[in-house]
Amino acid sequence: MCNDDNEIVYTKLEDIHHYHGWLIYLLYRIVYLSEWTTFTRLWFHLGEFINKTWTYDNNYKKVTPLWHDIGVSLHVLITILISTKHSSNFLAMYLVVDMIAYNSRVLWFDDLIPCRTRKQNKVHSHRRILFQSLINFAESIFLFGVFYMNYCISSFCKTQFFQASFEVATTLGRPDSLSSCPSWLINSQVCISIFFVVAVISVIASVGYKRGEIAP
Repeated sequence: MCNDDNEIVYTKLEDIHHYHGWLIYLLYRIVYLSEWTTFTRLWFHLGEFINKTWTYDNNYKKVTPLWHDIGVSLHVLITILISTKHSSNFLAMYLVVDMIAYNSRVLWFDDLIPCRTRKQNKVHSHRRILFQSLINFAESIFLFGVFYMNYCISSFCKTQFFQASFEVATTLGRPDSLSSCPSWLINSQVCISIFFVVAVISVIASVGYKRGEIAP
């Protein structure tokens, strides 16, 4: 039996606790603290406020892929500016938190929002989510390079810090070149890199389940 696209999945917050337990309920509430604080959510709300056909899809009650792509491009541009011009720890941390919040919401929590229909819970494209996760992973390498510039005692140039950050992200270990860096910073990048690996695998699995099979 097919699900009705206009059916409301959860009518109130208590439904999340009832069907998924305390752990998911608490994680949902924590992730949604980013509703009015992170760049991506503020950009989405701006699209809703403008409410033009190229910014907001009134049929599905969500921002359009075009508006979303503009936001992703701005996110990348800000990352480049922070990495090359203004090495701000605060801005770098803001973008890292934003990426984690966005990927967590779209993969595991957006469909729990009360009073949303099954149609509203649909994503525009799993492929877009996959490529954005990969872009965010690449951004995290440059943003952690900024952290290493500010927290590590080294005579490295910027390029060497980015290379060291890439090594941490891909090997999930501490390179000798970052021996002067605090362990909590290295461990943070390792955890975030693992997060993006899980995100990418989750999206690939979602795409796989959506595709039809030749076998009966």
